[in-house]
Amino acid sequence: KHTDEYEKRDDTPESDGITHPCEGKDFKSPFPHWFLYLCHHQFHCICMSKDLTPARRSEIRIAVELNAEKQPVGLAWHAEDAGLEGEKKARSLMFSAWDPAEKSTMRIDLWTHEMTVEEMDFFFYETLSGMADTYERSTADSSMADRIRQFARDFGREKKVIR
Repeated sequence: KHTDEYEKRDDTPESDGITHPCEGKDFKSPFPHWFLYLCHHQFHCICMSKDLTPARRSEIRIAVELNAEKQPVGLAWHAEDAGLEGEKKARSLMFSAWDPAEKSTMRIDLWTHEMTVEEMDFFFYETLSGMADTYERSTADSSMADRIRQFARDFGREKKVIR
């Protein structure tokens, strides 16, 4: 439903101390008991039960082949739920994970010697653009997401990966 058509579900508590963007107040937490997603440039809201017990587990596997100097010479990934047969090869990989206990981000950035500068430019352009979309979906801060998108466009134009 559109946020202006929001109706509280019966299994949603009256007040959990988290401000819901559908209530027209400031956004305070990106991941309470509801989830926002972007569709046709409008936010939609799905209110869910607070029971976040997973129904099943899905794995994403990353394989890194290293040379004698421990430099990546081959990258591949496989996700059970991606609908793909076998591993997908890659030339570059960026992985970030938020550690809530340490309040910091763990990052793994890998690329093979086969990755060209032109491919890296395009990879960064698409990654920056995707980060803007993810930021908007997770925080409902469309103003800052637009600023990230503008930076991505400026980067893309400067590196000549877009016109």
